[in-house]
Amino acid sequence: MATDAADDLGSPRRKRRPPGEARRLLVDAAQRCFKSQGYGNTSTRDIAEEADVSEGLLFRYFGTKKQLFNEAMVTPFAMQTAEYVSRFDPRLPAQGFQEGLFELLDRNRELLMAVLSAEVFESEVVDSSTESPLAPIVRNLEALLDADVDLYGFANIDAYTTARLCFAMNLGLTFFDQWLFDEPERRPDRATLIRAMLVQIVHGLAHRPAPAGESGSTAGGGPARDR
Repeated sequence: MATDAADDLGSPRRKRRPPGEARRLLVDAAQRCFKSQGYGNTSTRDIAEEADVSEGLLFRYFGTKKQLFNEAMVTPFAMQTAEYVSRFDPRLPAQGFQEGLFELLDRNRELLMAVLSAEVFESEVVDSSTESPLAPIVRNLEALLDADVDLYGFANIDAYTTARLCFAMNLGLTFFDQWLFDEPERRPDRATLIRAMLVQIVHGLAHRPAPAGESGSTAGGGPARDR
């Protein structure tokens, strides 16, 4: 009776995987490797071995390590966060939005640190022709802010700049919270931090000064509300 050559040699055959599983395994393995080792210290061989997939198959799916990095690290986070922002109803209290955004960023802190490190230290990752991974997020945040302006009558709002500054506040706290609050006995809890950020944002929207040269009240339009 004929036997498989691999069986005759005593070596196990690679189990046939369902369609798409090898790609998923590579993406998952790439996330683990990039988070723990960084972009520069991770080779495609490392990822293939971690995924138990051939290195040739990795290149067939992704072409380059940079492309795999983008698909495993950058794109999922950008899409998930942009979708979260776009789904929020501006008529709902902003505290729920702020809590969800901060939780999402905090949950992806390791991933964000790995992406930032690669952008700073790995020249092959930086591509001026490629859109920033934050671009879809801040665009949706800007649209949400425009809806807020229309809904609540805020005035003198530069939505482009304000949306990015609001996101930067959340991002900065995600990255540097332990440096900023390095005294354990004085460290505020998460609810206090979120509330403090929200107060700054809402106050800034509701009490914008009039543009230079205009007289009248310095209030920024519609009534401030507890969001």
